[in-house]
Amino acid sequence: MKVKKTAKKAANRAAEAPAGHAKKRLVKKKTKPTGRTTSKPPAAASSPREGSSADENAEASRPAPQPGAEPTEECAPLEERPAKKRREKGGSGGGACAGGERAADPEGSPAKKLRGAAGKPTLREELRRLEASRETAADEPDLDAFLNATELLLARAEARAAAPGTPEKSRAAAADVAFQAAQTLCLAYVQEDLRVDARNLLKRFGYHYRLSTAVLRYPLAGTAGCPPGGEEEEEGAGSGLSGKYVTAYDNALPEDLVARLRASFAPDARFWREHRYVVGETPYFSYRHSLDQPPANLMDVVVQHVAGIMRRDIAAAEDALYAEWWAHCRPHTHGHQLHFDADNEGKGGVRNPLANCIIYLSGPECGGPTLVTTQYHGDQQLSQTGWFVYPNVNRIVAYPANVLHGVIPGRSFPSTSSDRRITLMVALWGKTGCKLRPSKQPGASRPFPSPSPDSNNDTFFSSPDPTPYTWPLDFKLPEDINQSLRPSSSLLKASPVAVDGLWEDVSPELNRKKKRSVTNLTKIPHYDLCFQGF
Repeated sequence: MKVKKTAKKAANRAAEAPAGHAKKRLVKKKTKPTGRTTSKPPAAASSPREGSSADENAEASRPAPQPGAEPTEECAPLEERPAKKRREKGGSGGGACAGGERAADPEGSPAKKLRGAAGKPTLREELRRLEASRETAADEPDLDAFLNATELLLARAEARAAAPGTPEKSRAAAADVAFQAAQTLCLAYVQEDLRVDARNLLKRFGYHYRLSTAVLRYPLAGTAGCPPGGEEEEEGAGSGLSGKYVTAYDNALPEDLVARLRASFAPDARFWREHRYVVGETPYFSYRHSLDQPPANLMDVVVQHVAGIMRRDIAAAEDALYAEWWAHCRPHTHGHQLHFDADNEGKGGVRNPLANCIIYLSGPECGGPTLVTTQYHGDQQLSQTGWFVYPNVNRIVAYPANVLHGVIPGRSFPSTSSDRRITLMVALWGKTGCKLRPSKQPGASRPFPSPSPDSNNDTFFSSPDPTPYTWPLDFKLPEDINQSLRPSSSLLKASPVAVDGLWEDVSPELNRKKKRSVTNLTKIPHYDLCFQGF
């Protein structure tokens, strides 16, 4: 299928258009992939599992994130084309008229507020401020002002990308910002149920398909149609099938263990600081453990306990010899692209784990639900059936690693700006895949940092060279391990919420005319043709 033009070509074409002429398909700049992928939405390759990506060969020289720096890209396309990746960015609402036609910058306008005392910030800075405003808004924010600011940013970026004499690099950067602003607008149109048709804007940016309103405007936790857990599954095409694709349990871990994990992965924990964790920018990093060794640290205890739960429902988990884990701490409006999990970002071929699970360490007040679909790696049609599993403290959701899954951006605004969606992911591996990759730098499949016998237990090693870490101190084994592992309450099965009609055509008439309707596809469309809200 035809994919979108590069930002450079789009910007050049826009520059040649008459003044005021509507620009077509300005798209964000593609940058060099940063590492691990796990197959993505429609077409499957591999993309970061509910997580970021990592470049095994680049981590040693990876610089610390700098304020205002360009985010790295971490997602592969839907098809198996890992050279073309899209940034994993959570959509954060926003909107305005589809044309984004607003050239003026009147006194007191949202754009002037965005500039503040900084004078004339770059478009990239404006985009970052716009994203931040979504997270720091009051409980009852002025949505119109937010939408107007997004609209103005889109118009400015498009104008800069089209301005004659603008340096090529600046045009590409402006096209990138325009692309992000347009995605923010379109997500807000759908999630806020605004009476604005996003189709024209989506078409202009080259989209043929989008996640449906039923997915992006998911029922909020605790409302009708969204059981908090333990109730019967909602009726739908997927009813009765969820056990094959996804299972969920509450009270997954003993209370003492959950309390330790919540403290060690709290938003201000040193685990995030020492990994230089920045949502959407930090390359993927994970740690591998053997399942047949006596526990030496808290994470050994966790992965062995979790493996026991996964073996209840996923037969392949019986063959597991190793466990790999990684974690995320996301703001409310940041989702994660649909993907298939794979070892080392799918390099050298896609190798799926035996089974995967997510442990929620935060509640439903922050972030959207996990979406697990019936689409397997290698399928040639977009699945229209799936299930939501909502965050709930100490809930675990398990699924085969070769089914398409992701995180939907949180609806509306978070209850407080400091809330984070905190999750711990565990993948089970057999004899193949997930090779141990020792290094003192963060990266995929590292050994868990352990103290040297002669280092007084304050220096930790993941390779012959010492790491700069102190965070493993938070994962020491409890003195009374048996007490900590004593179940506080019985495992309670939670029912996923079935959702039908996952994908829809951006322009049903045009897609029918071109014989590419979402219900009649014979090949998975390219990632860049499918709007997921971010």
